[in-house]
Order: sequence, then C-alpha cells, then structure tokens
Amino acid sequence: MKKLIPYIIGLVIVFLLAWVISQAGRPVRNFDERVTLRPSDKIPYGTAAAKSLLPFLFKDAKIVTESLKPDVSRHLDEFDSRQALMIVTKNFYPDDDELSYLSRFVREGNYVFISAQNFYGNSEYFFDIAVLGSSLDGLFADAFGDSLSISLDSTIFGSPSKFVYPGKGASGWIQRYRSDVISVLGRYEDGKPNFIRIRQGNGAFFIHTTPLAFSNYFILHKSNVQYFQKVMSVLPDDLKSVVWSDYYLTNPVMSRQKEKGILSTLMEYKSFHAWFYAMLSLLILYVLMEMRRRQRMIPPHERPKNDSLDFVKTMGRLYYEKRDDRNLLIKMSVYFLEHVRRTYKISSGELDQKFVEALHYKSGYPKGEIEAIVSFILYLKRGGTVSEKQLVHYHKKLESFYQNT
Repeated sequence: MKKLIPYIIGLVIVFLLAWVISQAGRPVRNFDERVTLRPSDKIPYGTAAAKSLLPFLFKDAKIVTESLKPDVSRHLDEFDSRQALMIVTKNFYPDDDELSYLSRFVREGNYVFISAQNFYGNSEYFFDIAVLGSSLDGLFADAFGDSLSISLDSTIFGSPSKFVYPGKGASGWIQRYRSDVISVLGRYEDGKPNFIRIRQGNGAFFIHTTPLAFSNYFILHKSNVQYFQKVMSVLPDDLKSVVWSDYYLTNPVMSRQKEKGILSTLMEYKSFHAWFYAMLSLLILYVLMEMRRRQRMIPPHERPKNDSLDFVKTMGRLYYEKRDDRNLLIKMSVYFLEHVRRTYKISSGELDQKFVEALHYKSGYPKGEIEAIVSFILYLKRGGTVSEKQLVHYHKKLESFYQNT
C-alpha cells in the first residue's frame, strides 16, 4: 500500500493540473453594467426583451424600430389615428418643433409613451409637470441604491401591483403635476409618482420616469414581465402600428446642447428669455440716452457765397465805368479763344479758314457765325476802333455761341 501512495499522489496532481489548465482557458464572464436601453441590446440593461414582447401584446399592429426624429418619421402619420410611439431613454430632450408635432399627433387619436429619468428643454413646461431626475452614468450612477421597487395602481391594473428587482435603482419621480387633468397610474415604494397619463384631444401622453423597468434585467426577473404587460395595457389593443424610437438614445442631451450652444439652450427657458430681452432693451435705451446727452451742438454755418460771380460783376462795372470798350472786347476775345482751346482742343495760333472749319466741325455751330466772330477778333488785333454798339453786338454773338454749343 505504501508503494502505491506516491502513484496516487502523482495521479491526483495530474488531475488537478489538468483541471486548472482547462479552467484557465475559459473566458470569465462578468456582469455587464452598461445602461444602453437600446431595443437591439440583450445585455442586462438593454431593452430587447421589452421590444420582443410587443408583437404578442399588439397582434394586429406593425412593430418597427426607428432612429429618426419623431417629426420626420417614416412610419408615423400625424393625420391618421390608432398609432403609438414608444420612447425609452435616459434623457428626453425634444425641441419645440418635436413637441408641436407630438401634440398634433396625439390630438388625432394617437398615443405617445415616454419613459425617461430626466426631462429637459421645454418638455416639463409643455406637459405642465416637474420631474426630479437622476443620472444613469458618471460618478453618481450607483448612488441611488442597488434595487428598485415600483407599483401600479391596483384599482386600475388589479393585483399583483408591486414589482422589485435587485438591479440599479437610479430613477426619476414626478414631484409636481396637475391632479385635475393628470391621472397617476404608478408609484415608487415611498409613494412618489413615476407613471402618469395626460389626455389630449382624442389620444394621450403617458409619462414614465423609470426606464430601467423596461430593461432586460427587470423584465426577466421573476414575474416582472407582468409589469410590462400591465403598463402596455394602457394602450388600445387595436393599434395599427407601434414605433419604438431610439432617437433620444443616439442623440443624447449633451450632444444636442453642443449643437445649440449655451445661449440657445438658456433661451428655451421663458423666464431667461424675457429677462434677456428686457436687459437688451435697457442697454439700447441707455446707449441712446448717453449719445443724446454727450453730443456736442453743431454751430450754425452761413451759406457759402459765390465770390467768383461777385468778382465778374465788379470787373464788368469797372470796365463799363472807364468806357474802355476796345480793351473789354479784347479780354472777351481772349476768354473766347481760351474756351475754344480748352473745350475743343483747337489751336488758336492762326485764326484762318482752317480754324473756322475745325471749330464748326467740333461744335456744330453755324459756320457763318463763327466767321463773323473770327473776323471781328482779327479786326481788333489790327487796332480798329470800336463803338458801344459793336460791343453790345459782339457780346450777343459770344453769348449765343456759349449757350448753343
């Protein structure tokens, strides 16, 4: 027997080594803590189980998944009825166009089911509620407990009405709502509302603040599938289509804030909107008042006088008083020849027939009139005497030339 002990020990060691080696080759499966809420994810915090149950709950409805904005959806018709839009997301952040579309969509006899922990933008104002949310990501994601207990109104859904699971406990709750127009359908264990109905037109909005209740982990825990079935029972059985939108998962709140910018985001709040424009109006008024007070008065200025005209009149009176008609006629002739040189670019060095032809061609003035003016200028150059009558006659001929050329 003693001889067999070493062989037995060796055999045990071989079996232990083989078992260790076989276990080392197996991958270690860890619990996936990611919260995606995507209808295509089968991880604990995906929503594939909820999505797969819809065809059994709405047998006559067309079930589709879509990633487009609701107001540009290819599967929703705002002019038709008996349709349902499912939105399960961490953060619900619609713009004004989306909210307007959803309102028209519901009024036509359709239903919008929104399950989100946080409601941003104008969504709270639109639904006339206040939601205190929490974070499913980041530093404080695990600060809300490791279990969840929710219940449904037993008078509406019957029993059992309480559902629990040992997973993440992060959730939001509705801390303010209008009890006269809003019906509470579900609560947390401490009585805080998490599920309400808001009727509008021929349809209704359903606001749910515990999206983890639609996760695979919650639904597949014990008999919690009944929770999903009871919640979905608020929708009519004869729906024509159910659209599960993951748009708000693929376009989360932070990326949409970056698109809009800080000022655009703040302008969505009506109180800031009013304050901003009030301050802007006061600033413009202040600038206008300061400009009015500090502007220096402009002193009056007299209208400029035409000194050239006064000079001409003075010189005319001077020559007239001296009665030097010949000298005045010579000056008038010099001005005439200067005018011809400057205006028509004709040399006045030789006052011959060539000069007359050139001036007639360029000015279009009658050739005989030009010859008379040139003849009188040559007469003055030869020293001929002149009378007052010749002065008047010559002045008229020159004025006629100026006015008609």
